[in-house]
Amino acid sequence: MGKKDAPDAPDYTGAAVEEAEAGKEIVRQQTWANRPEQITPWGSTSWSTKSRVDPSTNKAVTQWHQTEALNPQIQRALDSQIAVQQGRSGLAQNLIGRAAGETAQQFDWNNMPDPASAPDVPDFYGQGLTQMGSLPNPNPAQQALPEGAQQYNELNSWQQGPQAQGLGQENIQRGLNYADLNDVNAAGAYNPDFAQTQYDRNMSLLRPEQERAMESMEVQLRNRGLTPGTEAYDRGIRDLRNQQSEARGRISADSVRYGGQEQQNQFQREMARRGQQAGEINQQGQFANQAAQQALQQQLGIGAQRFGQQAQAAQQANALRGQQFGEMQALQQQQGSAQDAAFNRQMQTANYQDQQRNQLMNEQLAMGGQGFNQQMQAAGYQNSLRQQAIAEEAQRRGMSINEMNALMTGQQVGTPQMPNFMGAGAAQAPQLLAAAQAQGNFDQQGYQTGAGMFNALLGAGGTAAGGWASGLG
Repeated sequence: MGKKDAPDAPDYTGAAVEEAEAGKEIVRQQTWANRPEQITPWGSTSWSTKSRVDPSTNKAVTQWHQTEALNPQIQRALDSQIAVQQGRSGLAQNLIGRAAGETAQQFDWNNMPDPASAPDVPDFYGQGLTQMGSLPNPNPAQQALPEGAQQYNELNSWQQGPQAQGLGQENIQRGLNYADLNDVNAAGAYNPDFAQTQYDRNMSLLRPEQERAMESMEVQLRNRGLTPGTEAYDRGIRDLRNQQSEARGRISADSVRYGGQEQQNQFQREMARRGQQAGEINQQGQFANQAAQQALQQQLGIGAQRFGQQAQAAQQANALRGQQFGEMQALQQQQGSAQDAAFNRQMQTANYQDQQRNQLMNEQLAMGGQGFNQQMQAAGYQNSLRQQAIAEEAQRRGMSINEMNALMTGQQVGTPQMPNFMGAGAAQAPQLLAAAQAQGNFDQQGYQTGAGMFNALLGAGGTAAGGWASGLG
């Protein structure tokens, strides 16, 4: 087997040219597909072609022409709209000269009414006002009490409130001694002795019965001709043992449940006995506290009686002082009545002077406000005349321009639009160049694989020849 020659390289150029031609053909097909003739109620669209030469490549190319034809009625309406718009444009063009003449002169501000000036503020405010009333003396001299009247320092002294009566300390039972109560085993600590006793008693009854059942089963199996080791014999013994094991399990579970119940009963009996002992101790403490409470109530009654008597004595003394103080207040009020009358007369005089001054001030303000408002109304009328004149002049200067804009921005000509359609998509050109590259890679891999196998055979032959030659030597 000889060595293979290397494979020829694929025609990459030819594959690329062929792929480009396929792409051009797809583009031509897509172009033809996207040139439909459309016929609608408003008109139609058609396409035509001509052969032309591309000046950049000097090659023949196809030139497309699109033609739109309107319905005769729509065409006449379009012609009428264009004629109307052309007429409005002519009218607007004729207004250009007039508009130029209106805006040639500058805005004449000199012939406008003068703007109004700010009104004058009256200068007679505050003139000729009367003097404001003066405030009378609010602190007249303290008048002495009549001779022989009792003075403040001669009043009876205030009596202090009664003193709280002290109480004796009673021995109240504040704590109880439960150290001598019987101890109770914790209910959570499980004692297995109860369950074991019950289990042993039940098993002592069940065990002889199970042994007799096992002996009876063995006799029955042997009577049927079965011997130990056979499947039927062993199955019968195994089933009986399983039943007996299940029975022992039920006895064990029942014993545990019975042991828990028995332990709970014992715990409740111990708790009842301990509760009875604690109740007796509590009754002793309550009796001691009731006796102390009774003694305390007796002391409180005696103290309340003493406190009430002291309070009555203090109230009588303070009532006498209040009577003396009231008599002194009556004398002072009688002397102050004359001073209050004089103070009120001075206040009335001052208020009358202030009322006169306020009346005069209000009259000045009313007169000044009326004159100021009249000046403001005159100024507003003057400014409205000026604004009206400015507006009329501005309207006159822009009249022609506004008319031109109205003519030029009127109804515009609307051209009917043909409906859109879904264009054809371009198909993908065959990947001829990629296919040629893949074929070249495959041929090259096959060649490399054959060359490797050939070189391996040559190496193996050389090794064998060397070994044969050494054997001959």
